[in-house]
Amino acid sequence: MPQYDVASAHGRFQPLHLGHVEYLLAAKERCRFLHVGVTQFVRSRLAGGSVSAPHRALPESNPWTFYERRSMIREALVHEGVPAAEFDVIPFPVEDLAVLPEFLPTAVPVLTTIYEEWNREKVAMLRSVGYTVEVLWDDRPRVYSGTEVRRLVATGDARFEKMVPDATVRSIRSGGVHRWTTDAVTGRLPGAVEGRPPGSVGGPPDSAAGRTPGSSGEGDPA
Repeated sequence: MPQYDVASAHGRFQPLHLGHVEYLLAAKERCRFLHVGVTQFVRSRLAGGSVSAPHRALPESNPWTFYERRSMIREALVHEGVPAAEFDVIPFPVEDLAVLPEFLPTAVPVLTTIYEEWNREKVAMLRSVGYTVEVLWDDRPRVYSGTEVRRLVATGDARFEKMVPDATVRSIRSGGVHRWTTDAVTGRLPGAVEGRPPGSVGGPPDSAAGRTPGSSGEGDPA
């Protein structure tokens, strides 16, 4: 029996990986309807880098648009059997608490996880503005890392496919990472393989075979 009629989960999802999927499914088990919040949703106005996690507000840490991340989340959750009518994907500006309630009322519980100090800071921040926050798990070993997925994609290493759902693979294969650049003139990805266009990755198309979700992951990288 779900604990809540409506609840929320959130993250940066840069990109969506298997740890995120595990977290979102655990959150959905707690409620009949789940709001999935996407942080740093306007990449031209990145803000709120924490002292304990300053990389979260850097352009190179946020290559995928809100639209792309929303598509990954929708496709992945439906693939996992969550009816489309039982969740939505919304902006979640945790980096600007003054406007966050305009996107998610404080009456909606926030379900989250803790892997590092930034997560603890965020729990305190959300509670300070009136949200009820439930921590689903605390201090599990981290199996999946968005930082590592981004590094593998940028260097053309197809091993990233074992760390993400098929929805993310399709987004990346279709060129969804082409906006990630440290050089607005050349459009070159950091660490991109010479002779390979930005957003492309090596390896055979079926290299994702054998990928299985882990028992834990980076569930809350907001």
